[in-house]
Amino acid sequence: IFVGNVVVSQKDLTLNSDRITVFYQNPEGEKSSITRIDASGSVKLTTKTETINSTWGIYDFEEKMVTLGGNVILKRSDGEIKGKRLTYNLDSGLISIEGNPNNKGRVKGQFTLPDNKVENKQ
Repeated sequence: IFVGNVVVSQKDLTLNSDRITVFYQNPEGEKSSITRIDASGSVKLTTKTETINSTWGIYDFEEKMVTLGGNVILKRSDGEIKGKRLTYNLDSGLISIEGNPNNKGRVKGQFTLPDNKVENKQ
């Protein structure tokens, strides 16, 4: 268990949290390896293209899945999406967000549309 401004990095992925619990697997005769990380408090997951804030998170190393919950806010350069729970498949890059039941299960989003530039072809 690590408490304080905890930072965990792996390639282009950074997880910041107030508290992190690390779970290890130690097969007989082999070096121990991390199987799961639980994060709680103020949780922030940063990639090259996204910043995701939440109140808790689970990083499953074997499944290569990150699940974040609580007041989830996913921010990208083109907008943000808010929901109750987010799953991030690190292999495929697929992100799924579930809505908040208090908001009729809806996911809220705000986006910036790209400029439509018309090219003159002559």
